[in-house]
Amino acid sequence: MNHPPLTRFLLAVAGTNLRILDKAPGDTPKQVSLAGVILTTSGLAVVSSAFALRTALHLPIAAALCIGLLWGVAIANLDRWLVTGTGRQPTVWGNARLALPRLLLALIIGTVVSTPLTLEVFRGEINNELTVMQAEQKAAFTSRLAEDARYRDLPAQRKEIVTLQAQAATGVDEAEVYNNPAVGDLRGQLATVNALLVKAEEAVVCEKEGKCGSGKAGAGPAFNEKVALRDRLRRQSSDLQRRLNANTTQVRAQLQQSSNETRANAEAQLRDLQARVDQTTAAKDAEIERNAAAVRNGDGLLARLHALERISTGDGVLLAAHLCLFLFFTAIECLPVLFKFLLSLGKPSLYEQLNTVEEQSTYADAVRGFRAAHDEQEIDLRTSLEAHETRRRNQLKAEVEAAQMMLDAQKSLASQAIAAWQAREEARLDSDLDSFLTQPPRGTQAVPDDAAHATPHSSNDFAESAIGDPEEPSAVDPVPAT
Repeated sequence: MNHPPLTRFLLAVAGTNLRILDKAPGDTPKQVSLAGVILTTSGLAVVSSAFALRTALHLPIAAALCIGLLWGVAIANLDRWLVTGTGRQPTVWGNARLALPRLLLALIIGTVVSTPLTLEVFRGEINNELTVMQAEQKAAFTSRLAEDARYRDLPAQRKEIVTLQAQAATGVDEAEVYNNPAVGDLRGQLATVNALLVKAEEAVVCEKEGKCGSGKAGAGPAFNEKVALRDRLRRQSSDLQRRLNANTTQVRAQLQQSSNETRANAEAQLRDLQARVDQTTAAKDAEIERNAAAVRNGDGLLARLHALERISTGDGVLLAAHLCLFLFFTAIECLPVLFKFLLSLGKPSLYEQLNTVEEQSTYADAVRGFRAAHDEQEIDLRTSLEAHETRRRNQLKAEVEAAQMMLDAQKSLASQAIAAWQAREEARLDSDLDSFLTQPPRGTQAVPDDAAHATPHSSNDFAESAIGDPEEPSAVDPVPAT
């Protein structure tokens, strides 16, 4: 039967045997429906995988869809195997027992596939809870960072840096020079003398004009006395000013030297403290940045599952909606196995019966083929063994016949040799009785003179004499014993 391309595709998805379906065309809608269920679950897997990759790995939409399509093909192939591998059993319990492991596997797959979809449905609530969770994480991190022994001394060290910087930048303070005891004492004396000097100059002018003192204008004794007092005070003021300048210069030089030493020490301490503060601050900033990055990226699947669990715990309605939605998506993923199980509860369709008959026929043909091959191998083996046994018997028979022929030949030769020996010895007995009695019967072999009076011959000597010398060509081998 020629099916449309779409129907052929759906039948291929369902794992339908087209050759059997052609004999039972009434089951075509059922097989197409089964393929639709498989495609539904695989399409749901594509969407779920794309959402999961987009949420967890922040992949581009195109990349997430491509990987999701691969995951959907894998799920479709797995569902197809679950459906085609579940055969009908004679009893309901047998069908249930056969479908139970596949149903458990489908539940696991359904849980994996339905979780991203459930998270996507509650995206708004989960995002709000994620914001709260990130704020809590940031507050906990800030509190933990403030109590960290590595960074606890940073504020005090920064204040110390400011103090050291002020010490390193400050020169000689004129107030310290002004408030020096020696300089202050001279400055007081100078002020006193200058005050007296001002009064003395006024007195000189007043005396010269005759407005005070003696009341006489011009230079007189009183005027000279006031001029002498004024000149003495001027000399005292000049001396005190010189001493004040000298002491001020000396004190300023001492304070400058002390300031230089203090500044050098402050700069050394400042460099060391600044390096430690910079290193600690860099470590703290890096840790803060890592925590900020972790908080920014803390919106993956695990974080979203935790957020969903938190909002579900505090809201019964949301918990019920979450559970119903999860069960709904999981049930959709289990549809192929459930569909196949429900079909197995009814009467076997013509397609199933024909499929069972074909499987049994194929099995019977395979068994007959194996048995025929086994019988053929057994016949070949038996024939080979019989041929080998025949060859072995023939070879043994030939060897026995050859041995018998050799034995007969040896007997014939021995009889001829004995007859010839007997004739020769009889001739010798007739011709020379004395020689026959004194020499051993050794054929034509010569006997030494000292053996003339030897003892009579034994039976072995007689046999050797009858057979002849083994080194001579006429000698025969001894007859093998039988």
